Amino acid sequence: MDVLCALASHAGEVISLEHLLDTCWGGGFYGDNPVHKAVAMLRRALGDSTKVPRYIATVRKRGYVMLARVRPLRLAEARIEAAIRRWGASPAFQRRMRALGPDDEEGWRVLTAVLLRIASSLVTAGALREALGAVDVAHGWLAAQEQRAAVSL
Repeated sequence: MDVLCALASHAGEVISLEHLLDTCWGGGFYGDNPVHKAVAMLRRALGDSTKVPRYIATVRKRGYVMLARVRPLRLAEARIEAAIRRWGASPAFQRRMRALGPDDEEGWRVLTAVLLRIASSLVTAGALREALGAVDVAHGWLAAQEQRAAVSL
């Protein structure tokens, strides 16, 4: 992971083996085998090829270069947060939450903060697919609660 982060932080630039050894292993190893092994593992995990690389290319006698476009995670988190805020502002969501949710403004702020923290941590952990599944489950649960509330009135 350290090798991937080092390459990503200098995307498009050739990073020498020595730089990767110093950055990722603190210069504690003699020889460049740890770097080659780490890059091979990254390629395998990414489904990349040495002959036609999409993510990590070898620059003979110089090092490695990250070919993939790298964007900071904060941009993705900000977009997700904005989407959640739009979703939370929708009248349908607010109707559902009023039937089940807090009675005061502070309670709404706490609930929103919790939902944002959960969504952000799921995305950060790479669990977006699972998060979307959880949203579907929560949607079904809210619909069932609405039906129960309507029947009891």
